[in-house]
Amino acid sequence: MKKILLIIFVVAIVAGCLTTQGVSIADERIKISKKEQAKAKRLLSKDGNQNYVTKSFDTTAISLPANYLGHDIVALYNRLAKTFPPKDEFESTEAYKERLEVSYSQDMFAFVIKDNYSVLDASYDADTNNMLVKIGDSMGDKVFEIKLIKDRPKEYVATNKFGAQTIVTEKSGKIYGVCLANFNSFRDTGPQQRYSDKQREITFKLSPEEARGLKNNLASLLVCKVKSSENPTKYSFETDSNARATMSIPIEAHYKNYFVNIELYEIWIFNGKTGVVYAKDIIMPLSIDKDSRI
Repeated sequence: MKKILLIIFVVAIVAGCLTTQGVSIADERIKISKKEQAKAKRLLSKDGNQNYVTKSFDTTAISLPANYLGHDIVALYNRLAKTFPPKDEFESTEAYKERLEVSYSQDMFAFVIKDNYSVLDASYDADTNNMLVKIGDSMGDKVFEIKLIKDRPKEYVATNKFGAQTIVTEKSGKIYGVCLANFNSFRDTGPQQRYSDKQREITFKLSPEEARGLKNNLASLLVCKVKSSENPTKYSFETDSNARATMSIPIEAHYKNYFVNIELYEIWIFNGKTGVVYAKDIIMPLSIDKDSRI
């Protein structure tokens, strides 16, 4: 009887220890989870009515907040254009370059691309569990569209020289984007990437369930720094895009394009709804300055 009681007592102690260890491990997991959640929340700073980042981006993060927007490309362009107006005839080239080197060289920016299939697209192979994401320029060499602000479309009746008439839709607006100063690095690829038809292809493994969720909420993050162009030397520039209407394609387009010159370091593929990061594609090695983290 004593032996039986002793065995029961020992079993109870062991069970108690196992239970205590289980709670401890669970608590530690909860702490890690909360720590990562807090880190993700620190990536957000309210700017107007939307949660745009206003501090230097933390490249050590392993996840992003839900519905993450990154930095506001419109606000950055306007700030650069105001702070660094174009060189005029009364300013020397050397003085202009010194003016450009004042502030933005150390800030890390993160621009989100999503809901734009001309720039970002994905396909999944259930037999190999490979998710293939393609990202590339939509407007020509080195240029990526980040945000499109559309004006209200207009319509008018147009007549060609033969007297045929058609209703033309006139579209206009503003396009904000980035221009890659290190485009050659973007084209250079490793075992998990390839470059084809102006697009960088990134491949990684995902389960069918994860792939379905990602494809429905596909988003990419361009992690970069502002970089002045060489000739001419400037941080930002603007162009025009125009298209004339024809009888076969009765659409007339007039867009103002505003671009920020950047040096691209990393491309992150993530779920734009949940913030889960699935892949980080390194374009250039990044030396992290601890003082610049948030």
